[in-house]
Amino acid sequence: MKNNAYLGGFRKAVNENIKKMTLCVKITACALAFLMVVLAVALFVDILGMKIEYTLEAGEELPSAAKLSGRAGAEYDFGDEDGEFNVPGEYTIYIVDGGRRFRVLLTVEDTTAPRARLLELCVNQTGPYPAAIDFFADVEDASEVKAKFKNSVSASELGEYEVLLELSDSLGNSKNYKTKMTVIVDTQAPTFNGPATASVSGYLGEGIAYRKVVEAVDNCFGEVSVEVDSSEVKLDVAGSYRVYYKATDKAGNSSTYELTVNILAEKITREMVMNEIGKLASQLGINKNMSKEEQVKRIFKYVNSPALSGAEANVKFTDESNTDRSDWIREAYYTMQRGSGDCYSYFALSKAFFEYFGIENLDIQRSAGVTTQSGTHFWNMVNIGTESAPRWYYYDATRLKVPHRTGSGCLFTEAQLEDYNTKVKVGFLTFDHAGYPEASNTTINTEYSWR
Repeated sequence: MKNNAYLGGFRKAVNENIKKMTLCVKITACALAFLMVVLAVALFVDILGMKIEYTLEAGEELPSAAKLSGRAGAEYDFGDEDGEFNVPGEYTIYIVDGGRRFRVLLTVEDTTAPRARLLELCVNQTGPYPAAIDFFADVEDASEVKAKFKNSVSASELGEYEVLLELSDSLGNSKNYKTKMTVIVDTQAPTFNGPATASVSGYLGEGIAYRKVVEAVDNCFGEVSVEVDSSEVKLDVAGSYRVYYKATDKAGNSSTYELTVNILAEKITREMVMNEIGKLASQLGINKNMSKEEQVKRIFKYVNSPALSGAEANVKFTDESNTDRSDWIREAYYTMQRGSGDCYSYFALSKAFFEYFGIENLDIQRSAGVTTQSGTHFWNMVNIGTESAPRWYYYDATRLKVPHRTGSGCLFTEAQLEDYNTKVKVGFLTFDHAGYPEASNTTINTEYSWR
């Protein structure tokens, strides 16, 4: 009996414990389920509920994800979009920051009138006559652009006319312009712009872009038709060949141009020249720890050889280039190999040194027809300062006869250039200054006088 009572009590205790454990498990399961729901809701809100709305002008750059979200490490997830938002409309993209992902509702609008460069046109009296859109160049807009005249313009009478125009896009954004149109009897043929030496070089097996080398421009409105005859050129045989150009404008005026094409067997690369310059600089003790001014002076001392006679000079002046002057890299290489040349040779070899040492430099060629001197002339311009605080000077390493003293061409100023042009050799160093920085007037070269 006692055993039965004991067993009964034990069963009762076990049952009570089982009930408690079951309850505990149920509570834990409920808690886990609740936590899962909370996480799911949080994730749902994170993805769909937390969003950013942004409006972008078509064609403008989208700000960085970090800037738009205020989160330093954020990046964009464009999904199926390409990241270029030039077409007005609504886009959905995302910003990802670690494990979080935010939706961005992007609205692209076009509220800006088309941008363009306005032209003044010259028109032949008998035509062709321009459409309104022909008065604009470099047109930019996110949608289709059209132009129309705002006033009535007749080209039947010679003279200058005011032209009023409207440039608009398909969304109604527009801007008004005013320009002029000059009506003439066009008897002037197109003119050609080609290499100064009227020659270019190519290499065996390589093609030559003839139309990119030479350009035809006309004084009057209308497309200039250019015919190119390169039938004499043999790209697989080294030699010099002639290419013939003919340009005809809409009025029927024509002009011609001839170009010499040199097909070369040996290809001289920039790497080859820089390797040779590096060896030479090492021999001369010119190194990258020197100031740019000191580097330029050392380069000039070698190329020009002011202390040496003409027969002893490192580069002897022969008044003949080593190449056709179409490739300064090739000219620099052969000048080093042969130790002689003309102004283009001195210019090219100096430029190779400048490029090796990372000295910013510009190429200068004398303007045509400004001096009684025959031929042309080449020299350099160098920046011995920094990009933010430039110090530009002229540099001419050519060994010329008195009164151009041999050392006077190292780092000379704007005032010294003008002094030489007016008092030594009239117009000898004259060039078109457009696109060039102004040279410094702080004198560095005091060792040599121009006169």
